[in-house]
Amino acid sequence: MTTTRPPGPSRLSRRTMHGFVLTCLVLFAVACDASVIPPLPAADAFEFRLDTQPPLVVRWPTGSTVRVHVVDGGAAGPSALREALAAGMASWNAQVLSNEFALAETDDAASADVLLAWSDAVLPVQTDGCPRAGGRATTTFCLDGSRLYRYPLTTADNGRITMLVTIASLLATSSVLDATVTHELGHVLGIMRHSDQADDLMWAGDLVRGTPSTRDAATLKALYRTRADVSP
Repeated sequence: MTTTRPPGPSRLSRRTMHGFVLTCLVLFAVACDASVIPPLPAADAFEFRLDTQPPLVVRWPTGSTVRVHVVDGGAAGPSALREALAAGMASWNAQVLSNEFALAETDDAASADVLLAWSDAVLPVQTDGCPRAGGRATTTFCLDGSRLYRYPLTTADNGRITMLVTIASLLATSSVLDATVTHELGHVLGIMRHSDQADDLMWAGDLVRGTPSTRDAATLKALYRTRADVSP
């Protein structure tokens, strides 16, 4: 289910995607990627476009390395998150055919594109301009005018972080932690809808698998063979 919230500070518009372990607050800048691979047949793919009028394709420019930084902090500690991130990155990177993207971990927040943190962790960025969403698992990013909002580091007014992935601390010992983080990474990569089939990783309900299904993989490939309307 998708709902629309009123604009927030600094003319930030907001959309929220709800699911079992996720709420995605998706706000973005419009840009086009000139490098597009011919489209695949869509028979095995589900809808990945953002539910706007008209629907928008949101993805990283072809060839991007998306760097994720795990925040040190929170009662649960970072080790479980790092293990879940490693599993999730391996699962999605295995779907790459033609250098469409690469997910990688970085220990330097200043070089990160995405932060991954427990819900009770103090983030190394200023969030007043784009507060992170609540929920059991959330992926948050905002549009400021025509640009994707970049979260300033608390130590300096710079950095390149555009997305915050927040996982509730109660999931630290959960059997679905890996699946939850991997699911969120699917949204980070640009799958902005949920599958309508329960055996897909991008299903909106209770997760029954921890890695992308054939349909998840087909959807990702279709996404990265479609010209982007919005790029981080």
